[in-house]
Amino acid sequence: MQTTSGVSSLSVSIGEHPPAMPDRELFGTMMRQAQETDWDLMIVKIDKWISRIGALVLVLSALYFSPLLLSMLLR
Repeated sequence: MQTTSGVSSLSVSIGEHPPAMPDRELFGTMMRQAQETDWDLMIVKIDKWISRIGALVLVLSALYFSPLLLSMLLR
C-alpha cells in the first residue's frame, strides 16, 4: 500500500525511491557534444542569418511603401 504525505504542497509518496536521472549516458554524451561545439562560430553564423533576415525585411518594406512614396513625389 502506498501512502502520501499531506504536509507538503507536492504529493510526495512515502516508501518510494527518489527518481533517478533518466539516462546518464545520454546526458554525458550531450555534455561532451556541447563542450566540443565551437560556440563562437555558432554565434557568428546566427548573427549573419539575423542580419540577412533584417535586410530582407527592409527590402520588402521598401517595396511595400514604394508606390506611396512615388505618388507623393509625383504630385
